[in-house]
Amino acid sequence: GDGNLHYNVSFTRPDNVDLFDDEPAVNTLVYDLVYAHGGTLSAEHGIGQLKRDWLRRYLPPANLAAMRAVKQALDPLGLMNPGKVL
Repeated sequence: GDGNLHYNVSFTRPDNVDLFDDEPAVNTLVYDLVYAHGGTLSAEHGIGQLKRDWLRRYLPPANLAAMRAVKQALDPLGLMNPGKVL
């Protein structure tokens, strides 16, 4: 593999759901550590819908602008994966 770690917070049993009540706080803790060590929020396939709101926190505006520019150049009519992140 390429060393990617696909991370999601989830509960495994109904009796431990209360351990995961504050998913955003857990994600912030994990993502802050990941970025502190040079990691990223996305994997080889890009960003998923569950993590799209984290992009603004962890990516500089110039990176987001570049992503939008590439999307616009490749899909000017918005036909590919409409209504998604970019």
